[in-house]
Amino acid sequence: MSRPDDVLFRARVGTFALLRSVLPLLLLVSLLVWPMFVFDPPLAGVLGWAGLFIGLFVLWVVRDVPLYQAHTFGIEERLDDTTFDGPRTQCVACSTACTQGLRRRYTRQFVCFGVPIHTLEWGANDYCPECTLSGDGLGVHSDAHEGNEKTNSEGTDFEFEGASDRS
Repeated sequence: MSRPDDVLFRARVGTFALLRSVLPLLLLVSLLVWPMFVFDPPLAGVLGWAGLFIGLFVLWVVRDVPLYQAHTFGIEERLDDTTFDGPRTQCVACSTACTQGLRRRYTRQFVCFGVPIHTLEWGANDYCPECTLSGDGLGVHSDAHEGNEKTNSEGTDFEFEGASDRS
């Protein structure tokens, strides 16, 4: 069950969302300005611009990282369900060979302000159509990590049925 909305919860979520969008800008400005207070003018300019470009590069590298909610801190788990249709793989539930089915990717990450900082563990499991449609052996039960589990499986059944209709 998700938490009901209230004013304090929305204020907290809004505050963290604002911090997550403002902190990178403040970091870039501080990387540009801090050398002016520590070093002589010629060296300060070079170090300031170098720091700014390094900061921009880091922000460019992390721009496509999937985010959690802005008020999320600590260790979080994420499950992503997709279908596959390709080379022969083995179902982890029943050990049969299959060329299409459900692929469940999981990650366990350390998160700060909703941004994954470090991935602790990750992996993927493939399931055949029979195990997916029957609901047996999907590896993770829905009540195992209730409230702590992130999933994007809203359209997985529809997508899986569309993939099985093509064959």
